[in-house]
Amino acid sequence: MLPSSPPVYFGWLEHLKPDSPNPPELMAVTVRPGDSIHVYVAYSTFFHQANFYIANNTITPPSDHTVIKDFPDDGYYDGSTVEWIDERPSALIPGIPDPIPLDLANFGHVDWSNVQAWASDGNWYSLESTDRGSVSMWDGSTILALPYAPSSPTSFTDQWTHC
Repeated sequence: MLPSSPPVYFGWLEHLKPDSPNPPELMAVTVRPGDSIHVYVAYSTFFHQANFYIANNTITPPSDHTVIKDFPDDGYYDGSTVEWIDERPSALIPGIPDPIPLDLANFGHVDWSNVQAWASDGNWYSLESTDRGSVSMWDGSTILALPYAPSSPTSFTDQWTHC
């Protein structure tokens, strides 16, 4: 049984690495459903470093946090891919190594804007200029949420469908 305390939401980051495919790390920024957040990740191929940044622009003054990660030059993480994801909430329970997925509340929709990726060739790429795929959120055979086609070269909407 999960604890019954009220939920607390945080910004977080994850990256792929050989010894753990999805190591989520909490960032020191509290967010609430419906908040407007700003996120960027910048990867340096020269330094093999990624700069992860998140800011909650809904609160005054905005709350922000930056994490810089070093990556070995082993070719595993090279900053060549990017994802924009609405994640289903999970609970972190002491003593249990993996987060436990929680029910997905009706979030209506999430509007993504100014969606771009900076590439090592020194250019910004929009959704329109890249090979892109989209993934719906599933629970068994039920679609919980799905993305709509981009409404502009740099924006799209994710829509809740079921909890």
